[in-house]
Amino acid sequence: HLCGGATNGSIEALCRPPLDAYVGACCLAPCCHQKTKREQYCNIAYLESLGFCEMHIGKRGSVEDNDFKNFGRFINTSRAKSLDDFEYKHKGILEMLGFSRSAELRRKARRLLKEGRLQYLRDHGF
Repeated sequence: HLCGGATNGSIEALCRPPLDAYVGACCLAPCCHQKTKREQYCNIAYLESLGFCEMHIGKRGSVEDNDFKNFGRFINTSRAKSLDDFEYKHKGILEMLGFSRSAELRRKARRLLKEGRLQYLRDHGF
């Protein structure tokens, strides 16, 4: 059970010395994908190669990555049965897309993060 960024930290540790010389396979149980922060994710380069997660200057002048934030927002709707049940229902993108489209994107966002982790492992010999 690896909550949020712990999954990524574990993957990165498996790919560095000394563990990379001893571990030939691994089984991880990631959860709480929405708690992962951009700086914890192990393969931002993968997401960027797909056109996601480019940094830009936000409304208040801070450097932001709205794509990664929105992945978390979509994934976080997992427990809700409708947008009205969801605690972040007033987030603009969720209101704009509606619950069914947000639910579809939730599955895709989670899959995208998993695919990036898998690619990271492949790139490091797993």
